[in-house]
Formats: sequence, structure tokens, C-alpha cells
Amino acid sequence: MLSDDALDGLVALLDDYAGVRPPDVAVLAYTFDSRECAAWVAGALEVRGVDTRLVPMAPLDDAGFAARLAAALPSPADLRGRLLVMVLERGTMSHSAALRDGLADFDAERRVVIRSLSSCPDLFTQALRARPSDLAARNATLLGRFSGARRLRIACSGGTRLDVALDGDRYRWISNRGIGRPGSAIILPAGEVATF
Repeated sequence: MLSDDALDGLVALLDDYAGVRPPDVAVLAYTFDSRECAAWVAGALEVRGVDTRLVPMAPLDDAGFAARLAAALPSPADLRGRLLVMVLERGTMSHSAALRDGLADFDAERRVVIRSLSSCPDLFTQALRARPSDLAARNATLLGRFSGARRLRIACSGGTRLDVALDGDRYRWISNRGIGRPGSAIILPAGEVATF
């Protein structure tokens, strides 16, 4: 059963992260452990009138995935809207080469790729509560504080005390706000600010 919180997250996924609408075509690739979430997304897309195609896959090692993906993809010449490719997995990030090769003929400006690494109900009830615009503002604030820092002190109530030396000249900061760029994937859950 889809709770109200999960429904809110599902709407946020389709509206705020994917921006999907007819005449877009959606291709959902999913692992067995994420099939419930794939069913939620597929049902919501179909209700919206979006042509939706499902591609089951095994995580990490699936020799037939590239062929199943190719069979599900529309012809680039026949695509009237955008192509949304969403990959739902529970704990892996699989088949990157097959996805890259399968999408090579599609204009990067007309495709959205979303890769979810934690496709479980909590993704919808918790992780998608923050919209990309909110994450961008939060992450910009954090990046402003971190970018010039040379040290971070991390302390937790459980007793963790960690001092980290940072080298901003050698390693850059990255920010995952849930906002895509042409040719790259949106990674969910979003919100991470990180360095190396």
C-alpha cells in the first residue's frame, strides 16, 4: 500500500527530479529487490499518460540486459518528447556501459537518466522530501563553508572524534543536488556534498 508520504515522494520524483510528461517515453530498468518501487513509478507514469516500458535486470552481471534495454528503447527518430531512463536498484549501480552504449544515439538534451541506488520505500517517504532547489541552496551553503577549509572536525554524540585534513588545491568538492546536466545522470538519493 502506498502511504501519503510515499505518494508525495513519487510526485516529487516525477515532477521535480524527472520533469516527465507526455509525449515523453519512460524506460524503467529495475532489479528484483526494487520491483515494488518500479511498480509504483510505472503506475504513476501510466496514470499520467506517459508511454512506459519495463526492463527487469539482474544486478551487476546480466548478459541479456543490453538486448532487453535496446528492445525497450524507442527509435531516436520517432521520439517526439524526451526519453526518461530510470534505473532502480537497492544496493548496486549496475550496467553503466550497457546504458551508455544503449543511449548513445539519443540527443543528450532530450534525455533524462535517473539512477537510484536505494530504491526502497524510504527513498519515497524520506529521501525525496527535499526538492532539488532546496538541496541546491543547502549544498551551496555547505560548499561555501567547506571550499576554503583546510581542516574538518567531525564529532558525534556516540564518541566519534575525527580530524580531517583537506587539500582544496588538489581535490575539488562535488555536490549532488538532484539536478541533471545534459549527458549525465541524476543520482538518487540526492543531497551529498563530498570531496576525495
